[in-house]
Amino acid sequence: MKNICKTISAWSKKKKIGMSVVAFFVILCIIAAIVVPVEFCIVVGEASEIMWQPTDTFSTDCAAATLRKDPNKDFVIVNFADMQADLPSDFAKTGEIYKTIKKVVDQTHPDLITLSGDNAWFPPTRQSYKAICNMLDSFEIAWTFAFGNHDHQGNADLECLIDIVQAESKYAITNKGPRSVDGVGNIFINVVEKQGNGLDKIVHTVFMLDSGDSGVQYTDEQKAQCYDYNFLTQSDINTVKTNAANLKDQYFKDCTMDFDDYPYLGKIQKDKNGNDVCSVATSYDGITYSQVEWYKWVLEGNKQVNVNNGFTVDPMPESTCVFHIPFYQYYTAYKTWLQAIENNDTATLTEMAAVGRMRYNETSGCTGMNNGLFDAMVTLGSTKNVITGHDHVNDFSLVYQGIRLTYGVKTGNECYWTNDGTMNGGTKITLGNGGNYTKLEQIYIDDYAK
Repeated sequence: MKNICKTISAWSKKKKIGMSVVAFFVILCIIAAIVVPVEFCIVVGEASEIMWQPTDTFSTDCAAATLRKDPNKDFVIVNFADMQADLPSDFAKTGEIYKTIKKVVDQTHPDLITLSGDNAWFPPTRQSYKAICNMLDSFEIAWTFAFGNHDHQGNADLECLIDIVQAESKYAITNKGPRSVDGVGNIFINVVEKQGNGLDKIVHTVFMLDSGDSGVQYTDEQKAQCYDYNFLTQSDINTVKTNAANLKDQYFKDCTMDFDDYPYLGKIQKDKNGNDVCSVATSYDGITYSQVEWYKWVLEGNKQVNVNNGFTVDPMPESTCVFHIPFYQYYTAYKTWLQAIENNDTATLTEMAAVGRMRYNETSGCTGMNNGLFDAMVTLGSTKNVITGHDHVNDFSLVYQGIRLTYGVKTGNECYWTNDGTMNGGTKITLGNGGNYTKLEQIYIDDYAK
């Protein structure tokens, strides 16, 4: 009888323990059912209150910030591209993104850090952007960012992400930009330098532009703007490789491209009439007409401010544009460079001044429309550098029609990157006397190279 009672008692205890475990599990499920939707639901921020039209009177108060350049020192800008972190933990100090940024910052000592978009994606972007703030603020350096086509693919829209950064960061420079200009976060930052008359001259302007999203449906006519019927053939590429060996020592001083493995231009496809074309027209968005008009308004306004302050010699400040999705001229520039090698055109090679490892591993994911931004840059003569990202395994930098077009080196190992780990780091721009561009360097952190 005693044995039976002991058995019943033991069974009863086990049942109670089992019921406790089940109850605990049920409570956890209830909590998760409440918390997870709240945590990952999309939070929508308020639209910008700033309205703009081309007839507005310009004021330097429109700048997101004004930074001061020491007349006796260079001003250094460092860009980081396509961190594209899945989770907030990817920005921890033990992660590859932080360690890469830390090494680049220690090497370059920047005055301003820029991010060229696709900074984070996937559900917890609110939390990821808080982590970005913690990570970058730890360097105690002014920083700013543009959005890419993936940043909105999480639990916050772009307006909300800017709200988060403004609330969380001490060093970030950002605002939502004018509501009447396409995109979110279009801003400009003026760099000033005190002159002999005691007044500040605007010596450089940094533009951060939102280049839009993906999934754009272009017409055949629009796609045709990005068709190349006179593309380089394999025979052309073979000649490029042969000639490069003879030209390299003299004309590729800052170029470390391995011509045995490269170059690549893109896949050949058929147009609607069955003709072979090389096309870089994609479903990606790009800078729009309203942004181009705003860009011109800012530069003309800065120029007039300098004139009003007595700086009538070279009143137009030089500028740098940072955005995510490249325009068609990136492809054209790279092709022009290869043709110069093929034709032993040393004058063009000198003018284009290739920098970095010069890889073009995937077709440029540019917009299918000519929005006029590059033409405006050429006409105004202010912009000397354009930095984009988007195409993670491209890192070339070339001067084309007087403007250096650069793919920022991808930062960290999230999403896709080169299989050999040799495309990781950042991009450094040096501004010298009078805020004028003097040098661009691709900074590679090869800790993960195989």
